[in-house]
Amino acid sequence: MKLETDRSLVEEARRLLGECGLFRGFGPDERRALFASVRVRNFAAGETIFLKGSPGDHMMAVLGGTVRISVASADGKALVLAILVPGEIFGEIALLDGKERNADATAVTECSLATLDRSEILSFLDRHPSAWSHIVAILCDRLRKMNEHLADVALPQLFLALEPVEIERVRLFGEVRSYSAGEALFKIGELGHGLFVILAGQVDLARHDETGGRTRFLTYGPGGVIGEMAQLAAQPVLVDGIARGPVEALLIPPDRLRALLVAEAELGERIMRALILRRVGMIEKGTGGPLIVGRAETGDVLRLTGFLSRNGHPYQWLNSEADPEAKALIERFHVDPGQLPVVLCPGGQLLLNPSETALARCLGLVGPIDPDRVFDVAVVGAGPAGLATTVYAASEGLSVLVLDCRSFGGQAGASARIENYLGFPTGITGMALMARAYSQAHKFGVETAIPAQVSSLQALGDRGEGHVVLKLSDGERVSARSVVIACGARYRRLDVENLDAFEAASVHYWASPLEAKLCAGQEVVLVGAGNSAGQAVVYLAGKVAKVWLLVRGPDLASSMSSYLVDRIGALANVEVVTQAEVSGLEGSEGMLEAVRWRCGASGQEVQRPIRHLFLFIGADPNTDWLAGSGVTLDVKGFVLTGADAGGDRRLLETSRRGVFAIGDVRSGSVKRVAAAVGEGAQVVAALHSFLATAGRREPAVFRNAAVRLAPEAEDADPHLL
Repeated sequence: MKLETDRSLVEEARRLLGECGLFRGFGPDERRALFASVRVRNFAAGETIFLKGSPGDHMMAVLGGTVRISVASADGKALVLAILVPGEIFGEIALLDGKERNADATAVTECSLATLDRSEILSFLDRHPSAWSHIVAILCDRLRKMNEHLADVALPQLFLALEPVEIERVRLFGEVRSYSAGEALFKIGELGHGLFVILAGQVDLARHDETGGRTRFLTYGPGGVIGEMAQLAAQPVLVDGIARGPVEALLIPPDRLRALLVAEAELGERIMRALILRRVGMIEKGTGGPLIVGRAETGDVLRLTGFLSRNGHPYQWLNSEADPEAKALIERFHVDPGQLPVVLCPGGQLLLNPSETALARCLGLVGPIDPDRVFDVAVVGAGPAGLATTVYAASEGLSVLVLDCRSFGGQAGASARIENYLGFPTGITGMALMARAYSQAHKFGVETAIPAQVSSLQALGDRGEGHVVLKLSDGERVSARSVVIACGARYRRLDVENLDAFEAASVHYWASPLEAKLCAGQEVVLVGAGNSAGQAVVYLAGKVAKVWLLVRGPDLASSMSSYLVDRIGALANVEVVTQAEVSGLEGSEGMLEAVRWRCGASGQEVQRPIRHLFLFIGADPNTDWLAGSGVTLDVKGFVLTGADAGGDRRLLETSRRGVFAIGDVRSGSVKRVAAAVGEGAQVVAALHSFLATAGRREPAVFRNAAVRLAPEAEDADPHLL
């Protein structure tokens, strides 16, 4: 790369940038000031201009020659996204936040590029804040074209702005508030804020960095809608919102926001999409989340990052051995290496190798449960069965609390890809499916306690005159008129010596992008022969050098769906070893180094250098906590329901009245995601029947539930509500 000083080329660069849609509409003096620092750089044919993952620190325009934009496909080959010719501009959303670029750029021929530094653009935007939305939309459009997963509808939803007539419709659900210049509409960590609609003025959104400084990354103007999924769930705010000047905004609290989503179907759908897409974007960038500092591949780093990933919460991770920022933070807080990993929460608190519960409380994901409140339904387990129950019950007016000891989604949420779920012909990841259900539960007002470990159940009375008390491992208590047991099953462990020594860092019970990143380019061993194992093999095969699939039986066909068997058979880097079992594990300091297994009747032992072992060998019912509760189990530990639990029991009701069981934990259930969802919907009818018999009036459906509107809406025309 060579810096060009030819004045005519520099002037041509300024002219070309001036015609760019990003800056069109600004006066000559403004453009002259912005383009004073334009530089022209020359690249030789085949020379790399920038790589995916490099900082987005320049905008570029092609003056001469051609440029190829590409990404690496699964087989390592370059997938060409675009060929740019003279007159075309390139750059994407990374330009604004300084994060990593999403593609590679290479000079196809000798070429000249006009470059404008990111700092110059940000300085310009400081002086012209009204340009933010226009520039962001154009840059995101380029990003959309490079990411197939971001649908065309995403951009207007992601940067949602309401028209005046739409603002008048939502006024019924909010209260108008005024803010002076520099005043905070909300701050990181604050609870109770809902959705903001800007009526006048401008609001800067800012995040905190590892030094405690504040960095602005977006500005909203009139009509702008500020909020993401945390506001729907009444969880802490993840960013700061500061008034740039005098601001007037409509604040819609969480309960009224939920009412708005239901009452205004079309507008509610657009708002809901925006909230979800914004959370997805924050997860991808780590915006607003905690900072985890620790050594790569250590068990505790994997534990913490896995917990946040599976709960859909943004975070950033810094390698304590390689990142200068991590070393500076360790020195700043005087952290001893033996105390790693550490977590710096958005509110400034520093946690030393915290438990998942301690981290969740610091982030505000869980709070104290009111011991005097009695919920209509308490659901134990947030897998597909439990989430289906919460959605249907809450949408029909019942007060619902769902508890889970780790994360939402259950085993289904850890599935790499589900291809036989009705309505998804191209398949869907388990996490994506469960995240939609979790968002839907929040839409209808479901309260969540995750993580929260239920340790015992006590049913008061057997004729519906009392209620059920759930005791939690931290001493808290939950009272409910009815309980749905949907806690599923726990992963079965391999019966091999010293397995527990490697479980933190090298033995995995699910295959998500987090695990795939750890073992990229390596050989791995996966044990199992069911559909979950097959889905994991197909996913991992595209990420690793080779998958050794160990099967205890004589073949895959007897226990796995045919479409998965066929797909595995077509994968060149998957070797299926039948009638095999793991015989030994070798390693040191918690890191696996080799796996041994025996093959067939001969008992011949094979050893391979393996650092990661995946186990998909079934699950056992998670019912130990029901000991002494009076809930009857079958000989295998699954919960008996209906006629099997007692002659006069309702469908899906256990031997304890008002206590129901659904999904994988129920004796005789079909172990499929669709079946679990069906039982979750089905049990709600039984809940209504029980609650009515117990003396509680039949609840109204959600759309008729009482929702308190803003004071100015109480005298409004009811036909508008």
